[in-house]
Amino acid sequence: MTSQLPSVNLLILTSRAEEAAELITTLRNGGIPARGIYTDQCQRLVELTTTGDPVDLILCCAHDPAISLDSAIPHYWDIEGDVPLILIAEAADDPQPLVQALRDGARDLVERSQIERLQLIVTRELADLQVRQRLALAETQLELCEERAAELLGSTEEPIAFVREGVHIQANMAYQRRFGFASPEELDGLPLLDLVASEHQHAVRELLRRSDEGDSETQERVRLTCLHADGSLFPAVFSIASAELAGEACLRLLVQEADASSPDEDAALTDLDTGLPNRTAFVNALKQRLARTAQDAHGVVLLYVAINEFPAIIESVGLMRALEIAAGFGAALEQIVLTQGDSLLVRFADDGFMLLLENVAPEDAKQLAVTIRREMRLPLVLPRRDSARADCITGLALYDGTHASANQLIEAAYADAHGVGAASSAVQGVAAMPVSTAPESPTEAAATDAADRQIAEKIDEALQTGGLKLVYQPIISLLGDSQENYSVLVRLLDDMQRLHEAREIVGPAVRTGSIQAIDRWVIGASIKEVSEQRQRGQKINFFVNLAESTFLETTLLLWICDRLRDHDARGNWLTFQLQEVHARQHLAQLAKVTDGLKKIKSRIALSRFGHDEQPDSLLQALQVDFVLFAPDFAQGLSDDQSKQKHLMQLANLAREFNVKTVVTGVEDAATLTILWGAGIDYVQGNFLQRPSPVLTLEQD
Repeated sequence: MTSQLPSVNLLILTSRAEEAAELITTLRNGGIPARGIYTDQCQRLVELTTTGDPVDLILCCAHDPAISLDSAIPHYWDIEGDVPLILIAEAADDPQPLVQALRDGARDLVERSQIERLQLIVTRELADLQVRQRLALAETQLELCEERAAELLGSTEEPIAFVREGVHIQANMAYQRRFGFASPEELDGLPLLDLVASEHQHAVRELLRRSDEGDSETQERVRLTCLHADGSLFPAVFSIASAELAGEACLRLLVQEADASSPDEDAALTDLDTGLPNRTAFVNALKQRLARTAQDAHGVVLLYVAINEFPAIIESVGLMRALEIAAGFGAALEQIVLTQGDSLLVRFADDGFMLLLENVAPEDAKQLAVTIRREMRLPLVLPRRDSARADCITGLALYDGTHASANQLIEAAYADAHGVGAASSAVQGVAAMPVSTAPESPTEAAATDAADRQIAEKIDEALQTGGLKLVYQPIISLLGDSQENYSVLVRLLDDMQRLHEAREIVGPAVRTGSIQAIDRWVIGASIKEVSEQRQRGQKINFFVNLAESTFLETTLLLWICDRLRDHDARGNWLTFQLQEVHARQHLAQLAKVTDGLKKIKSRIALSRFGHDEQPDSLLQALQVDFVLFAPDFAQGLSDDQSKQKHLMQLANLAREFNVKTVVTGVEDAATLTILWGAGIDYVQGNFLQRPSPVLTLEQD
């Protein structure tokens, strides 16, 4: 162990150069790489420890008549920093001043003749010093993290407060606004029960009691009626979880608005994996909407989406992993249907989702089904899976009468998805809309090809006319990193001034071969922008995605070098992201690509990380600087202890390979708190800031 010690700088208080040399030789003989200076002028202690090389240890030869402890100790007190002092004395020396020096801060006392003991004491003190230094660094990082967490807490629009013994101790501005308080002082010390209607106070008391007593290790949710500062009532959902503030245990309270007219009368109507309404909530909502439809003669379309061959997925990866895949599938599906106006998406089964559409033309619903089958992809390559087939099936049913029930409409959509058309045709008032073939019929394949060609034409035009735009989403450090890291995303502005997001254009671009042109445009534009920002003094780094076909291009590295030279930019300002699944499929080729990018000092990141069966082999084979966890890791994280454990295992694995961790898709404060506690390095998500064309971090 001692052979691994770094060089130790000593300051020796003695009047004899020979004795200083003997002490240094003694320590070196004990395996301590010592060097140092000596002086008999105690008044120079501060000067000698603050100029030149930093002093690690002071050896005071108390037996030297030229050294006075009464003079040395006061000057030792004036030293700023942690520099241990060891006293060396003769056996016959007066013990009284030596004992007093130990009381005044000296770390130990050793007789001049006890050479081996001196070596052991110095070794121990240096080890203790390193521990104290690491502790001080950790405390500093903790303070920075707490400050950053407080900043993030203040900037979020989620109403969050911290409660201890039932009393508010801290709340953010969003929480104050939600309850109508003008200043933090009005909430400070206010009992939580004062903000809850009397009929729900007993439930809150029980919830606080269970949380304070540690009966619940996970977040608890309760739906209740709250009191506004002006006395008005409003429905809300309280989420309460254990937390720590200023080193003391407390409870974190998240307040979410609840629509009093919603069929979701309690938190039990929410699917915990996806946050979507569950089957019970959906059936209630469908019944209400069918009743309304019968009155106003508006049609209702029901779209059923199911993961293809889900039993085979369970057999391949196990039940729990398959359910995680289904949850991630639901989150991605939610992003696709966000553009639909009057719609309700729910988790209907382990592998199935229902989408209720109103005021939608049947042809538009059919096109949406085609888009879903074309765009929806599972997050990992599964064994024995036919990649030519769609990853999901869809079924549609149209309510065009007044006699069918909600259950009959659901059965019709399900039957249509599984190719049992006769089941729905027997139901009066329900028209099946057969669009669920998998693989696609020739007609649907032609429609898909036509849609792809249309997007490809828009891409080609945008490349010629400047219709591609960069947007930036910050990757925020939880450990006080001073650099500004941004993920670079692309948007397409068509001739109708409609803005297409990456998820709308990447799939068609890959299938039509346009993705390489897009990637090269993004790389070139990113290099130009980061160079301009660096010239303005900004410490900015960009994370740039590369598609599978792009990073396999043999001329890519030379092209990047040319662009860097054109804009006087450096490779270490860029981090290139490659998807984990592509890295596994092309490990040999990718090793060469990453080696080339490393030579120009660029950094490498694995995106959508965490679903490979052997992540350690990937990290060992590739020179990776970052891993960006797949967004499904952040979904429902605060309520899923098994997912939290899996995430921490992967984060620890990354640290073993000196790889920084980034969790993407962060959408709530509860998840942020868990990631902070797990030691995750960076976070990214719409909760923190949505992608923006401006390179600034939004603050409240």
